[in-house]
Order: sequence, then C-alpha cells, then structure tokens
Amino acid sequence: MINLRRSLFVLGVFLLSALPHANADSLLPGTVIPASVLPLPQGPVGNPLQYQIGYQNGVVSSGGFTANYVVQVFADPANVYCAGCLDFMYALGGLTTGQIDQFSVMGFSGLSTNAGYGYGFGAGGVAPTSIARDATGDIITFYFANPVMIGQRTAFLLVETNASAFDTKSAGSGTLNGLLTPEPIVPAPEPSTLLLLGTGLAGAASAIRRRLSAS
Repeated sequence: MINLRRSLFVLGVFLLSALPHANADSLLPGTVIPASVLPLPQGPVGNPLQYQIGYQNGVVSSGGFTANYVVQVFADPANVYCAGCLDFMYALGGLTTGQIDQFSVMGFSGLSTNAGYGYGFGAGGVAPTSIARDATGDIITFYFANPVMIGQRTAFLLVETNASAFDTKSAGSGTLNGLLTPEPIVPAPEPSTLLLLGTGLAGAASAIRRRLSAS
C-alpha cells in the first residue's frame, strides 16, 4: 500500500511538472491584486506601434458614464508568457457624462493572464488602484479609487495573455457589452505536452500494476 501511494504521488508530481507554469505575477481566477506598472509593448522610436496587430475603437455608454474607448492588440516580444504572445491594451477618455469608477473586459476564460497599467505612446492618464478577475476567469475588472473625471483619461490598461491569436466580436458582458472588441483565442495544448502527459500516464499506470501484482 505504501508503494502504491508513493507511485500515485510520483504520478501527481509528474503531471504537475508537465503543465505550463503560471507566471509569478499572474492574475488568477477569483483573485484581486494591487494595480502595478507594467512595461507597455511600445515599439522603437519612430515606430511605436510596430507590434500592434489589432485595433478597435468606439463610444461606450455603460456603468453611468459615456466615453470613447480604444482596444489595441500587440504581439509583444517581451510578453511574460512567450515572445510574441498577445497583450490586450485598453484606454478610455473623452468623457461626456459621468465618471469611471471601474472598467470590466471579458474573454479571458481558459487563459493565463497578467494585468497592470502603464504610460507611453505620448499619453498619461489616471491609474487604476486594483485589478480583479472573476471566479470563472473570464472577466477582468480595473478599479479606480480616484475616479476618472470629465477632461481626464485612463492610463493604458494592460492584460498580458498566453494567447497567440484573437478574434474581433461583440462583447457578451463587461463594460463593452454589445460593442465590437478583440478577444483572445484560447491556445490548443502543444502536441509535445500531450505526448508527455500520455507517456507519463501510461508509464505510471504500468508501474502501479506491477506493484499491485507483486503485493
């Protein structure tokens, strides 16, 4: 029985080691973190949008305010998950009514995410104070203890992901509900990872059968 338990423990450790590791600063489902500054995916001088691969803008009337919104997608060479993985960057400004206390975006279920804010591209703005991800992992919310008022704009709100592709669709929830916005596509498991998992399961199962037969 002790040998069987030991085999099961080894199997568990092996499976965990075969799974992708979360970045230490990841925003996990069901957590809230203090908002901190992240480097923006800004290109070199003269071509600051070099890494931008997607863009959407419009007007949002939601949560008691009306403002312009911009969503940019970057294939970020310095992304925390992989070089070229996608960053989703949001900004709100041009308020005509109300104030911004929070801003929620969706589409992150099944993905690894790291979130923060930054300044760049020649613009400043009001920084969020905390960032939350709901229990499903789908919705990320930026909270502003100091609301964004008329005449102000937000800092750039950044979500780094492990996605490598995106689709532009009508948001199903969040502040941009019903508006077109780029959303990440959950990456399929790498064949090498699946092979490693399959080989490990088969090997561990064989070892357990041998130990049971010998007992």
